Amino acid sequence: PDEEKEVILFAIKRYIVESFLKNIEALNLNVEAVQFAPVALYNFLAKDQEVGSSCVALDMGGDNTDLVIIDGPKFWIRNLPITGNDITKALQKAFNIPFEEAEKLKLKAGQSQQAQKIFNAVQPVLRDLVNEINRSMGYYKSISKTSKFDQVLLLGNSTKVLNFQKFVGQSLQLPVERVQKLQSIGVGGGVDPGELNENLGTLGTAIGLALQGAGPVVNKVNLLPEMYRQKKEL
Repeated sequence: PDEEKEVILFAIKRYIVESFLKNIEALNLNVEAVQFAPVALYNFLAKDQEVGSSCVALDMGGDNTDLVIIDGPKFWIRNLPITGNDITKALQKAFNIPFEEAEKLKLKAGQSQQAQKIFNAVQPVLRDLVNEINRSMGYYKSISKTSKFDQVLLLGNSTKVLNFQKFVGQSLQLPVERVQKLQSIGVGGGVDPGELNENLGTLGTAIGLALQGAGPVVNKVNLLPEMYRQKKEL
């Protein structure tokens, strides 16, 4: 009585879930839950990484970029319109090369003799990305007046682009770190630690889903339709 509680509502279009379930039906997989990728990523970061009192996590892949603001026990998510493919397209245009070749150039930019030219080509895209991050942080601060961000965490192969980490840090005036080592989650003896650490930035969402399957996570949002849950119980 006389108290307020903050909640986050999650929704997804039914046809998207049904299409997804139909696609994996032939594989005979037992679907436990349908979860948003950024929420799964939050579960991983909150469980395993040093997120401080308030941080911004950026997970940037080829087709999708998720921003997750972690503020103590609260979190806020946004899908950003700038993706890794935008960086590749900028290189494709600047060097007049096929998309596949531009993708390889993006990933090996640090070893290229044209490193400065590569960075000059991708800088406008990075500037747009930083503007989107700034806009998101500004909006969150407007609804949560006491927030003060400690750091930025980077995930996803697209954040490995030449000078990406340095550019984001200088633009936002915040420490920027890569997620590249598990802090508290143990791994089996059959796992190559070096390979795991090399690819950890792309596995955050998958590990978050695995944690939810195992149980010990903060957010157990499940968007599996009721009809499928009933069929599962039967």
